[in-house]
Amino acid sequence: MKNLITLLVIIMFVACQCEDETVTAITRGIKIEAVNQNLPTKFETSSKDIFNLDFGMRTINKTYEEQIRITNQSANEIVIKSISVTDNANGVYSIKEEIPAKIEGNKSITFTVLYSPKKDKSNDLGKLKILTENTTIPDATVNLIGNGTTSEATIQIISPDGKDLTCDNKGIQMTYYFGPQRVNTSKTLTAVVKNKGPSTLNVTMSPVLGSAFQIVKPTTNSFSLKPNSETQEITVKFTPTTTDTYNGKIILTTNDSNCTTANELYLTGRGTSGGIEVCGESDDCPSELPMCQCTLENTTTITMDFGDVKKGEKKDMQIRIKNLGDSNLNINEVKFDTQSDEFSYTPAIPPKVTLKPTGDPNGEDVKVLTVTYAPSSNNKSSNTLTIKSDDSSKPSIKVKLNGESNPKLSVSPDGMLVFKTAASKTESQPFTITNAGYAPLVVSKIEIDPNTGVPKSFNILNFSAEKTLQPGEFFNVNVEFTNNPNIPNESAQIFIYSNDPYWSSSENPYYILMLYSDDNTSDMPPVAVAKAPGGDLQKVRSNERPLKVLLDGSQSHDDNSIAQYKWTLLFKPKNSQAQIDDPTAQNTFFNADEYGKYTIQLIVVDNVGQESTPSTISVTVVEDI
Repeated sequence: MKNLITLLVIIMFVACQCEDETVTAITRGIKIEAVNQNLPTKFETSSKDIFNLDFGMRTINKTYEEQIRITNQSANEIVIKSISVTDNANGVYSIKEEIPAKIEGNKSITFTVLYSPKKDKSNDLGKLKILTENTTIPDATVNLIGNGTTSEATIQIISPDGKDLTCDNKGIQMTYYFGPQRVNTSKTLTAVVKNKGPSTLNVTMSPVLGSAFQIVKPTTNSFSLKPNSETQEITVKFTPTTTDTYNGKIILTTNDSNCTTANELYLTGRGTSGGIEVCGESDDCPSELPMCQCTLENTTTITMDFGDVKKGEKKDMQIRIKNLGDSNLNINEVKFDTQSDEFSYTPAIPPKVTLKPTGDPNGEDVKVLTVTYAPSSNNKSSNTLTIKSDDSSKPSIKVKLNGESNPKLSVSPDGMLVFKTAASKTESQPFTITNAGYAPLVVSKIEIDPNTGVPKSFNILNFSAEKTLQPGEFFNVNVEFTNNPNIPNESAQIFIYSNDPYWSSSENPYYILMLYSDDNTSDMPPVAVAKAPGGDLQKVRSNERPLKVLLDGSQSHDDNSIAQYKWTLLFKPKNSQAQIDDPTAQNTFFNADEYGKYTIQLIVVDNVGQESTPSTISVTVVEDI
């Protein structure tokens, strides 16, 4: 019996030992996560034991907190060996509280990481090392990421049509366009204000609304947005009571240091009693409201201006026909007053098109037509598109269509030529005539008046007969001045006669250029020399556009020193958006984004403010095939 009891004790002891060994071999599950889910970027996990904690952009000399939670996912306690910040080169990261030695089963601990940026654009990087025993992640690394900034709050406005607008040295300007709205009915539009900066954005609204507009959101005239993308909707309701045009404005003042002027939200809409409305695009419409030409309550005519279109090219603009009434609207005919190949529209209107009432889910209430202008000459063209319907108040609506392709006279310098010529001496200076339009420019005559003295004080040297300039071409004209000591301070005007329609009248020639002399030879004006090192003909493959074209003004000179360079792009191909990178640099570039001719001018200024006569060059970009 005694031996049996002894055996049972031994078995129980061994069993207990085995159970204890099993406990110590249990793998303790662990989870590491960020408490704040509104970080600029998520608490990213690049592997099971490497994490990224991104503070985003934060204002310098302030301290920011983000918490990390470690959860014990097993029933057995976890020993924390250490949690420490390493690779903290800029000394901006630290841990706020003392870390406990263990985490009990199925429990969590939370600790705080502090970030205190010290420099603007600092790109602060660090590491957080988490060491535990007997866990699924015994050695975890949290990459600490942050960026210091001196900027504070930054306002961004998303307009009702979805455009993102930010301040750039001046306030944001945006329009709530409600369009036509039937009297005593309402329409709401919403813009969203967002704080993109690292500090709180404070916004104060100053509404000037009038009777038809009401701010639905927010309910107070001031609000604050937390850093990094907190938003506030500004919802406006429009309810016209008469068939008039209504305008209003909401002024937003903020603590965004980038906004040097207030932000202005414009409100516009008009009341209508229903029926047909016709709106069209026009070259003079603002970019945010391209279809600005609309029939008003008491008008039946609109004008669409296609602007300057070159012979052989074409331009499309749209017309929108809308039913604003409460019953079906029948469009019976759409027809040009004069049939020609220069104007056309698509799609063709069948014998009758029916537009359902506004908002009817069973049919369309709008018909959009595309009008194409393809000039066959360089002269001004016009036509009228007549739209006939069964609207008893407006049975016929006229859409006037205008288009043209004109030459454009450009003269440089567009100010004055100053001659500093000693008595009885002769000096000549050039000025440049450029065709900045898209049709041939004919310069028929150049005169100087008044022109006193015997012989005359001023003389045109190298213009004796009519000249024709193609788009982008230029020529220089030399003006010779002889200083007559018997005539003090000679002065005159240059008159240039051409087929530029603005200056075409014989009674209205181009006359801006003035000529003076002051007999002062103590300092001569500088000399501008513009060069294009790549040559006047440069090739580029179609898939490599835009071509970066180098402009060199280094050969310009003066008897003292040059203080300023002024580059100007006088002419560029149709549809080109090219701009000179730095118009004030000695050497600069422009991006040739279209094939064709680019005409560039350089004027230099010396250290006493005297300007040179212009130096003009042309660069033609062709396709390299």
